[in-house]
Amino acid sequence: MQDYAFLPQIGVDPAQFWKESNAIARREGADGLITYMRLLYKKAKAANVRIDRADLVAQGKRVELFPGVEEWFDAIGKYVKLRAETHGIALRHYVVSAGLTEIIEGTRIFKRFHNVFASEFWFEAYELPFPSASSPTPARRSTCSASTRASRTCASASTSTWTRRRGPSRSPT
Repeated sequence: MQDYAFLPQIGVDPAQFWKESNAIARREGADGLITYMRLLYKKAKAANVRIDRADLVAQGKRVELFPGVEEWFDAIGKYVKLRAETHGIALRHYVVSAGLTEIIEGTRIFKRFHNVFASEFWFEAYELPFPSASSPTPARRSTCSASTRASRTCASASTSTWTRRRGPSRSPT
């Protein structure tokens, strides 16, 4: 999500940003989510761009969704209502993402979600944005064995797929 507005706003190539962020996380044995949030802050500060909640929410308006995503909510709602009415099933949509909650809030589909579990900044921390939450562990499927975790060479995959990616850039997980 950061590729649509945030990184261009601070003049950073998304592919280079994710490459640098992932390299730092691997080298330091750090969490990829917290690493990219810290690097976003450092790059924004270097570009003299203040990170604030309102701006991140506004950036969500520029996130490109896959064709059909917006219509899917009503279509699946009608299908569930038609098929599950007698079984007491309620349909709820959730987002589990390595992206930023503030940007998700600005998307056209935010109002369709029951809850969002994603990374967030704490904006009053020490007069600078500070990570206050990263997406919960279930958002990442680890492909690590106990031995690879110890050597810091394991990988994980995000389960969020409702936004369009631009080019070859990669998210931190």
